Amino acid sequence: TRETIARILLAIVVMALIWLARRVFIRVVLRWARQITRRTTVSWDDVIVNSLEQPARFLAAALAISVGATIIGFNPTITTVINNVVGSLVIIAIFVAVFKAVDILTPTTYILEQVTGMRVDEQLLPFLRTAVKVIIIALVFVIVAEQWGYNVSALVAGIGVGGLAVSLAAKDSVENLFGFSTIVADDPFNVGEFIVMDGISGTVEKVGMRSTRIRQLDQAVVYVPNNRLANGVVTNWSRLEKRRMDFTIGVTYATTADEMRELLQRIKDLLAARDTVDEESIQVLFSNFGASSLDILIRGYIMLPDWHEWMLEMEQIYLAIMDIVEAMGLGFAFPSQSIYVEQMP
Repeated sequence: TRETIARILLAIVVMALIWLARRVFIRVVLRWARQITRRTTVSWDDVIVNSLEQPARFLAAALAISVGATIIGFNPTITTVINNVVGSLVIIAIFVAVFKAVDILTPTTYILEQVTGMRVDEQLLPFLRTAVKVIIIALVFVIVAEQWGYNVSALVAGIGVGGLAVSLAAKDSVENLFGFSTIVADDPFNVGEFIVMDGISGTVEKVGMRSTRIRQLDQAVVYVPNNRLANGVVTNWSRLEKRRMDFTIGVTYATTADEMRELLQRIKDLLAARDTVDEESIQVLFSNFGASSLDILIRGYIMLPDWHEWMLEMEQIYLAIMDIVEAMGLGFAFPSQSIYVEQMP
């Protein structure tokens, strides 16, 4: 009939006007808003503006379909379907805005911290971004399914059973993935550092999604699962600020008390004069009457975290102590036994 044709033509005109208004909004209003937000010092306003373009398309489509269907006047069955479509488009528009905001908010840790106040390690950003997106997609699926009248509870239960089977099959992989996230978040070691863990020691060459590659001192390469590293006790020798000096020397029993006092003082002066030794940590003590020697305990901290440099410094200290003992006319003791014969046979 003429009325039906008129309604259809009017609906087409109104939908075209809505489409035109959408283009004006995107090309004029949003462009003007972007120019304003670029002049501000904060970033959250740019996030809002950049998140509006795609949702505007879905909202315009929902509005056009809703108004056109109202003008035409479909029967109740078709009207229900159209209302579900419109509702789904509105839901998708909202979640698309959130989805876009995830990419805008998390390109760098600086922007994420500036907008949300949350500090996240740079290496964790891809996982955080992906996790949030998966949650958003799941929520859209559930809400749209409810919009169309599906039993979401039964569907979620079915997905849960399937997810349980998958999680059991991929248990080790998931544990290693979480182990990787823990390693990145806690930062117990970095590539190039020397670590010791459960009898494995060596330099970290690569931290992968599933395992960490460690090259031992004998040049053998060991691949350690990340969940084992995340749950184990890791000693990181590369993060030492100083190394401990702890050794004992013994001089002969021919050494007198005055000579012992002078020897102790000379060794203290020797250590205090070295720039690499923490002066406050120096301990030089006459510690024991040994079986074959008078023992002197020498302790302190060497401000050299590198093992090779520390060993070279210890070598110089050992040689200097030998020079002191030699200059004083004393001698180092060594294990010995004295045998006394009461009567010759």
